[in-house]
Amino acid sequence: MTVYKTSLELLKYPRLADNPYLLNLKIVYEVAITFYLAELDNAAIFCADFTRRSDNLYRRTLLLQCYRVISEATKALFGFGKDQRNALWGRLISTFDLSSFSTELEEISVGVEKLKYEAINRDARNYASHYNWDTLATAEFFTSLDGEDIICKDWNQYLFVSEQISLILSRLIAKLASCLQIDAPVTHSESVANASTIPGTDIKWSIEKRLLTPELVNAIRSTYKETEKQLGQCISLCRQYKALSDFAEQFAPNIKEGFALQSYQKILNAVGVLSFMTNDAHAAAIALTDSTSFWESRMHLKRLDVAAYEALDKIVGFSQESKKESLFQMLDDTIMDLPTMVQERYAALKEEVESLIKRYNLHRSGRRCSFVHYRSKKQLWLVHTYDNLLSINVPEALAKVIGIRNLTTSITRFVTLFVGTFNQLEEQRSNQRIRDQFQQFRDLVCMIKDEDVRNSALQTLDSMEHDAINMRAKGRRKP
Repeated sequence: MTVYKTSLELLKYPRLADNPYLLNLKIVYEVAITFYLAELDNAAIFCADFTRRSDNLYRRTLLLQCYRVISEATKALFGFGKDQRNALWGRLISTFDLSSFSTELEEISVGVEKLKYEAINRDARNYASHYNWDTLATAEFFTSLDGEDIICKDWNQYLFVSEQISLILSRLIAKLASCLQIDAPVTHSESVANASTIPGTDIKWSIEKRLLTPELVNAIRSTYKETEKQLGQCISLCRQYKALSDFAEQFAPNIKEGFALQSYQKILNAVGVLSFMTNDAHAAAIALTDSTSFWESRMHLKRLDVAAYEALDKIVGFSQESKKESLFQMLDDTIMDLPTMVQERYAALKEEVESLIKRYNLHRSGRRCSFVHYRSKKQLWLVHTYDNLLSINVPEALAKVIGIRNLTTSITRFVTLFVGTFNQLEEQRSNQRIRDQFQQFRDLVCMIKDEDVRNSALQTLDSMEHDAINMRAKGRRKP
């Protein structure tokens, strides 16, 4: 990375902007750094998976990220569709004479096509990089990730391509290094080791490992069961809502489209998103405790920023577009009709959320992008990724996990209060609608001149109104 950053700085000088050696160096290192970051990422995932194999949710949380790495690395290096014009590998093979690597180039070409059509799972990549507003769909996808052999098969397809890339890169880097009279790594393992060797990181990691005392490690690992339990409860509620929603769609479509049911859907899915965020954060903390190196730990801890950004974007909305669809926008539209106590609790919650976001800069989309992508169209994230990974420190990361967990609890408690109060408000509104309907009949009955008939009809309407309200109340109390 140091060589790459130096070449970028030198290319800014007008007299060096067209320097062929620097341009060639830049092209080779862009491919190499993308390649090595993906290697480190997936190595960390599989190391964590092999270390702790008894917890299915934890393993699924980790292995899902494998699809993100394969998809993002393939996109950056080779491109999809029209984006192939920005592909890093395309620039490399059009710049260098690689005729001596005809066999490897053919194997790469065939391997990439197989990757794109057989191994790249875009749904999995999207679930790994974003949170779906449909919590139940996300849960069902997680449940489907039982086929570790399939994931490993897809990863092996990627490895087949990467081995050929590594061979070509090592030769090109050696050739460029000879011009500078420095030693270049020869083997694939040497290349990865060399790419991850940064002065000072080993010392920093040795200090950080001392902070992970047995008591702290045990606390992090033992509380994961509670996180798993909360996620399971949320998914169960989502299943109950879906059954109700399906019933309403079939027998009462006007109720399904009503504000109340849509509000409940938004709330349940928001709590689900927060539960998955907490699960991701907690899994990252556990993976940290099992990490054996600085870079392995960073590949896990970067997930904190991605998870927090994606979840909180759906809670508060970091852009104008997401703000309109956020949970807080829905609450803003409703809260003024609720009691003062609920409004005050909501104001305090918004302050808590805003404080956590500002304290850890969780709204920074650039940081999130640098931890998800290697390249977005013409935007290369490599330097940002490197710098942001180096900026992670363990004490702050653990504090962030605690903050995320506490925030999820605060929001869940508030929405529980909100739903209870909102139910009462909706019941009052529904009862008033019933009264308004019967009042229309009363106005007509009052026009009857015969007093006995009029009074009898009014008594009947009063009884029917009372029965209608009570019947609805009993129906709401049924489990």
